[in-house]
Amino acid sequence: MPVHVVTLASRPDLVDAVYGIPYPPDSPRFTRGNLASLLVRGRRVAERWPHLVVAVLDGDRPVARGIMVGYRADRDSRPRFPDGGWDQVAVWAAEDVMDGVEADTACALEIAVDPDHVGRGLSGDVLAAMRSAAAAAGLGALV
Repeated sequence: MPVHVVTLASRPDLVDAVYGIPYPPDSPRFTRGNLASLLVRGRRVAERWPHLVVAVLDGDRPVARGIMVGYRADRDSRPRFPDGGWDQVAVWAAEDVMDGVEADTACALEIAVDPDHVGRGLSGDVLAAMRSAAAAAGLGALV
């Protein structure tokens, strides 16, 4: 399948379809119900960082997504890889937005592939698209 990738900044009309990609029933337990997952699934990331939400399209239908947030990694002696994991990065990203601090790093929060399209290598395509989107946003790293 030829891969066509977009960000929600370029295709805001796809927000519902991108977030409509179902989660597999065997999704890891830690991805359900914690604070970062609520941020990701609540579409707030798409509102604030649409340029950091990527979608792989089959025609005009999203079949995979990648969701990132931007944050300032070198602020206030923050460690590059926080002990608090993605929850900590979600807090940092929110703090930076509220403080008007420009991001220098993207953090991948999720890659999801429509269960009907699993096994086609789309997660690798999403990761490549995430790298490209982070670079296009002027962010020096993707963690």
